[in-house]
Amino acid sequence: MTTLRERSHVILWLLLFFFIASMTMGGLVGGSNIISVIFGSKDIRNYVGSIDGKRISIREYDYQLRVALNNILNTQGENAQVSEDRLHRDAWESLKEDYIVKEKIKELNLTVYSEEVKDYMLQSPPQKYQEALNSAGFFTDSTGAFDLISYQNAIRNGQMPLSTKQLNIRWEDGIKNFLSNKKLTDSYNLLSSVTENEIKEEYLRNNIDLTIDYMYITNSNIPDSAIIISEDELLAYYEENKEDKYLVDEKVKLNYVIYKSLISEDDTLNYNIEKDSLMSEAFILSDEANYTSFEQALDSYNKTIEDTISVSQSLQGFSGIPSEMGNSRKVIRFAFDGDLNMVSTPFEMNNGIAVFHILEKEKETYKPFSEVKESIERILMRDLKAEKSKSMISEFKNANWSDIANSNDLFNFESQAEGKISANYKGIGKSPELEGELSALYEPGDITGLIKTPTSFAFAKLINKTDLDEADYDEKYPNIKSQLLLNKRFSGGYNEWLRSRKENIEIEDWRHLIY
Repeated sequence: MTTLRERSHVILWLLLFFFIASMTMGGLVGGSNIISVIFGSKDIRNYVGSIDGKRISIREYDYQLRVALNNILNTQGENAQVSEDRLHRDAWESLKEDYIVKEKIKELNLTVYSEEVKDYMLQSPPQKYQEALNSAGFFTDSTGAFDLISYQNAIRNGQMPLSTKQLNIRWEDGIKNFLSNKKLTDSYNLLSSVTENEIKEEYLRNNIDLTIDYMYITNSNIPDSAIIISEDELLAYYEENKEDKYLVDEKVKLNYVIYKSLISEDDTLNYNIEKDSLMSEAFILSDEANYTSFEQALDSYNKTIEDTISVSQSLQGFSGIPSEMGNSRKVIRFAFDGDLNMVSTPFEMNNGIAVFHILEKEKETYKPFSEVKESIERILMRDLKAEKSKSMISEFKNANWSDIANSNDLFNFESQAEGKISANYKGIGKSPELEGELSALYEPGDITGLIKTPTSFAFAKLINKTDLDEADYDEKYPNIKSQLLLNKRFSGGYNEWLRSRKENIEIEDWRHLIY
């Protein structure tokens, strides 16, 4: 008792600290739970997740959703069909890229000065900016098009109309961000280079003619009877992979009724009138169901269940909602936030107006072993056949391949096959590993190491190889170099850096609990 009394002042000070901190942080982060902020737990009242520890507010994410929608409509037209799945995907990717890019711009101190912005606006005013000036009645020539000359003269002479000031400020901020991003993009792309060795290798793989013998064994030709898989091996694979492959998300089972319009959407007036009428009927049924029960309301208004579905919180696809209804995160949130037997207000779907009823909530679980046993067996069978093929052919590297193929149907032998290093060879196809092994053959009689292809294992022996044509190489050199640089800048450089950085940032994604 004495010890408790002695320590009570410590407890009181801790309580006071958390009270003051919660008041302070509440003002800073819109009422966030201080415990969740300090200890890093989910705060889905205010945030959709975090990127490298930086929390993304719901307001910020909603703004990015609107940006994503505007980008699609500007590209595909005002009547474009836009799925919620795509909007969420585009918005989240944009937030990740924006974080990564801004972080790097700050790190490299890629400053954009006002004179750079002014010069860009002078020489290359964006099309949308031109249209905005035209709409305001400025810099329009006799045909109604943008008058670039008069616009440039106004900037040079300091005679831009005062009423364009706010418009210019908004666009200058956007251009500043664009130019800083461009500096970053250029800094990565200009680092792309190709070595003399890369140019020569590219020439050799597409211009040197080979004649080879090769023997191969196709993995799928190994009979199933040659592979024995025990029950313990199947169970071990299941246990090792259940989290990644066999996890079944939490689900909610719903049934629903739907009110469908019989009038074509082309008949806009009558269609809207009927839709309003159907919405009223659906509200009446919903109200009655919450007063009595869903079943009684169906009987009272002579409606029948359209279907029973199981939905998840996944942001991919339709989340279990029938595709003809379209995706609706409002339905998903009703299902997971509502209680058992709750009946929704009407939701407008692609094919009508629906009222949903919560039947059952299923916790996160795993697919039972019995359900996935056959698929596991196929996976292990494929892997063990590949191991068997590798083991069988490995001992015959220096044997008479023709004799081996004649005495064992599992082996195939191709004699005097002709092609480039990069060619597609019968039975073994083409692959980087095959090209690498063929490139290393210099003298007739040289044999490759064991070559693994997607479907087989092989050995190849060099019979003949043409010499390098120096004159032809010199002639093709500039084009090969240009193409390699172009390929690197397209697939590598900035894009490769951004892709790699995305894979390494730490992401917490709570959107499925909110939308």
